[in-house]
Amino acid sequence: MDKNLQTRLLVGFFGIVIILFANFIHLYSFVVVFLFFWSLSALELIQVIDSDGMYRLFMLMFCLLLGMLYPGYGKVISYEAILLIWLCAVLFIVGILNCSTFDLKYFQKTGSFTKAIFFPVYVTIPYILFVMIRSGNRGSFWILFMLLTAWILDIFSYFTGMLIGKHRIAPKISPKKTVEGLLGGLVFSGFFIYFYLKVFTTVSIFPIIVISLTLPFAGFLGDLFESFIKRSAGIKDSGDLLSGHGGFLDRFDSILFIIMLFSFYQHVLLWL
Repeated sequence: MDKNLQTRLLVGFFGIVIILFANFIHLYSFVVVFLFFWSLSALELIQVIDSDGMYRLFMLMFCLLLGMLYPGYGKVISYEAILLIWLCAVLFIVGILNCSTFDLKYFQKTGSFTKAIFFPVYVTIPYILFVMIRSGNRGSFWILFMLLTAWILDIFSYFTGMLIGKHRIAPKISPKKTVEGLLGGLVFSGFFIYFYLKVFTTVSIFPIIVISLTLPFAGFLGDLFESFIKRSAGIKDSGDLLSGHGGFLDRFDSILFIIMLFSFYQHVLLWL
């Protein structure tokens, strides 16, 4: 077996054990672990966009402010508003990057203030909602559901693409992603979602089908979106803390989008 693949599998295994242990042993252990992941992801993102020192400090403070506001999420600020703010931030980031796509100097020197506002929203809100979902009804059950959805999508996309992948999806953004790999990930994660919800919940068939089709695709978009940020910044990985996996943001990019769509289904449509 390829040494890089061995390292990737070993790091991934220990990561999964730590996350699952934190999820099931106690709410507080989960909060500690994921606040740690959030802080590292935020710091990696700040490093990736390479803004000036003043803007980096502003981004860090804004991330902390967004995190401290979490008691008002869903109460003072409705879930609809939270999801809309996050979506607007993502779309605005896409707009910024489209103006500077693959032009590293332009990306680094322009839009510092807007980047300092919208990038923290992109990375912080999903992590906070993740913790809130864990603290809610059947929290550990839903956390396991989202994690397994993302992991199955990632694993089967990777191995299907490696074995039979030929047609590139977005070669300039993510050269290794293929249509075949994406389909493999979508099919297996979609079937997992269908059977998980069918067996362990009382959700009706129509929402199950919709969720099975859309939640994995949201994970793919999250992965592609973060790749878009990295390529625009001229880097391959968001960090190097996880050998074989890049940085923490690399490992949680798909989960961030899955969390947001899940929150929409749970809190806005009241399906879950």
